[in-house]
Amino acid sequence: RDGVAAGNDFAQAAALDPSLAEAHLRFALDEFWRVPVDAREHLARAIALRSKLGPRDQRLLDAAQTWIQDQPADRAAYARLLIAAQAEFPLDAERALRAAAAVDETGDRPGALALYDRALAIDPAFGAAFRARAEILAYDGRLDDALAAIDECTRRAPEATACLAQRTLLDGLSGNCQRAERDAQRILARDPSSDVGYYQLAQASYAEGRPLPVVRELLRERVARLPDALRPRFESWHAWALDVLTGDLDAARDRARALDHTAGADADRRLHARAAYWWTSASIESGRPLEAAQRAREFLARRDAWLAEPRAEDFSILRDLTPHLLAAERAGGVLSQAEFETERARWVELWERSATPVARPFVWLHGYAAIAESADDARQALAAAPRFGVPRYTPFTLGDAFIGTTYYLAGRIDDALPYLQRAARSCVALEVPFEHTQVHLVLGQALAARGRRDEACAALGVVLARWGHARPRSVTADRARQLAQTLGCPGGLASDR
Repeated sequence: RDGVAAGNDFAQAAALDPSLAEAHLRFALDEFWRVPVDAREHLARAIALRSKLGPRDQRLLDAAQTWIQDQPADRAAYARLLIAAQAEFPLDAERALRAAAAVDETGDRPGALALYDRALAIDPAFGAAFRARAEILAYDGRLDDALAAIDECTRRAPEATACLAQRTLLDGLSGNCQRAERDAQRILARDPSSDVGYYQLAQASYAEGRPLPVVRELLRERVARLPDALRPRFESWHAWALDVLTGDLDAARDRARALDHTAGADADRRLHARAAYWWTSASIESGRPLEAAQRAREFLARRDAWLAEPRAEDFSILRDLTPHLLAAERAGGVLSQAEFETERARWVELWERSATPVARPFVWLHGYAAIAESADDARQALAAAPRFGVPRYTPFTLGDAFIGTTYYLAGRIDDALPYLQRAARSCVALEVPFEHTQVHLVLGQALAARGRRDEACAALGVVLARWGHARPRSVTADRARQLAQTLGCPGGLASDR
């Protein structure tokens, strides 16, 4: 009811009592998006223990099997079975909630909102329903309505820390870092075991300029509160992000190498893709595009040996890093422009066929805008935008940076500036350290083109503060330094003292 993902609790319950079928089932449902391989293992255990489940949970198990055991997940069957279960148990708020989430995955957002309203009619303090409802409104671009729904949640379900967490996501992208920091502190005051609270506090604290030792400690506290299976992954991720933000690009490549080693025979493709992305991003930023291209090619050659994303919503598209790695091959000269466009078209076709209807804009975001590097790339991206749509809410990725950069490269500076400014003031540097730093250069270039020298110098200063003394040298910092010198930026910025 408080809306907090309880995967860790269910994992602990299943460990204490391996025959507790309810715990295995709910871990599978709640963690499928994050750790699909582990979720499938727990589902298999729940199926073996089916006779221990009551009628309500047997219906839930039937639905879970259609969703989790198919590749890709069978969204339509999942929604159909959960709608039937909700009709069979009309006063069960959890059934209404899960049916709403399933209906949302099919692209029927009005239907999902109606089911969330049904859940709230049954249980007026159902925090999970409030949070999910606010999320749908945000994806529809109704940010004021989403914030109003969260305000209602804080009044009617004050223990629902997930509503505060949802607001930190909205505030993190819009740049309201002070409120995000206060909300994270409120989450921890109500739930000291919240890993989300610690992570959001770390993000906001970094954005607010708190000392790095504070940020490191908050991230350490976050990792300590994660399920055992997730701790190594997130500990590595946080260390990598701080390496990037402090300009230690060689250390970032070392993290990539270590992740690739620890992933080993893990069947989850996302881990191997992440290791390749970490390596290629650091290599390109430090002026080693051929090494980036070679690493990207190694991953792409082996990609089909690992399990693909089982779902097809925006997070699944985000975690499929194929476009970034194709762009790395192109940047390193091992893939021609024609070959790049052919491979990118295959990727787009795959996701266009499988993505949920409401996730189509993210095919454009990650397949076109996120990898635009030239005026030609930008023109192609803008020409493709009507076919897919442009997302209005992009959690866990810096969509505004991609959209703004695309407009800038296409020469549409006035269209670019609102996106670039919002991306630059966002509070999500720990989540996307490369993109958050690089967008400050593009913002500086756009502001300089409009004669706004002081603002341009401030944006360039962020790049140089992070990467001015990068190890090895940062190509983005070199470009920022050159522009700062051209502008005559004050305070020693141009020389990067």
